[in-house]
Amino acid sequence: MRWPIEQYFEETKSYLGMDHCEARSWNAWHRHVMFVLIAHLFILEVRQRFKKTGEPILTLPQAQKLIIADLSGNEKLIRKTLRDVNYYMKRNMVACLSHRKRNLQVLGEAAI
Repeated sequence: MRWPIEQYFEETKSYLGMDHCEARSWNAWHRHVMFVLIAHLFILEVRQRFKKTGEPILTLPQAQKLIIADLSGNEKLIRKTLRDVNYYMKRNMVACLSHRKRNLQVLGEAAI
């Protein structure tokens, strides 16, 4: 269970501003962390809703792009963002399959 926790901290620090807190009291720090946790939960929900069967989940930056495009209300931007995210999801899937194939090949050679 260690890796998901490390991924959570990396995402919240890199993309959601968990490390930008300069609070002077415990209440302020707890409030900041609570808002970061709520934002991360919301983005996880978006990532799960856009997950297609058999495909990897959206990355956090992809989910952020979709949310920002939706909040803009610009229909053209929303369509472009959806196209971009779908393109990168397909590329990620091809890369994932390629890496898996290569790793299985290396494991097969090592067993011989």
